Amino acid sequence: MALNQLLELDLAPEILHKEALALGADVPFFLYQPVAWACGIGDKLSPVEIVLPFWIVLVNPGVGVSTAQVYRALAPVDYSNCLMPKIITTQDGLVSLLHNDLERVAMNLCAEIGTLKSSFVELNADGVLMSGSGATVFGVFFSYDQAQTAAKKFVDEYGYWSQVVSPITS
Repeated sequence: MALNQLLELDLAPEILHKEALALGADVPFFLYQPVAWACGIGDKLSPVEIVLPFWIVLVNPGVGVSTAQVYRALAPVDYSNCLMPKIITTQDGLVSLLHNDLERVAMNLCAEIGTLKSSFVELNADGVLMSGSGATVFGVFFSYDQAQTAAKKFVDEYGYWSQVVSPITS
């Protein structure tokens, strides 16, 4: 996007999407503004509006997970029925959508992912999910104070990298 703007290329969004996809399956997501629902391998995007405040605590345990290994171990998945509501107005509505087909496979390759998920539950996260192919895990919190407490605990007690972020929701 920056090169398109700086070089005054005026490339159409479809061209940018195609070029981003060549860099990686989930790269087009970062071109989509402001919020998108990703399906398939991360390349099928649909706009969504989220009208409630929430915070995400990102935690990385400092271990790597081979994306290639995760995808090799993944059973075929039918992505043809990937539907998303156009607007999310409730906490339950948001949390019920948290899903990642790669999570089960990645947890078999990296036990820390399951441990992180359990820790988030103990810290009263409203929702928890692995990001991408791992090993970063995130917790959704509808309380900023709880998010800050959780992030601090992951740093202080486990020595993991942790960050509280507020997503762009409109």
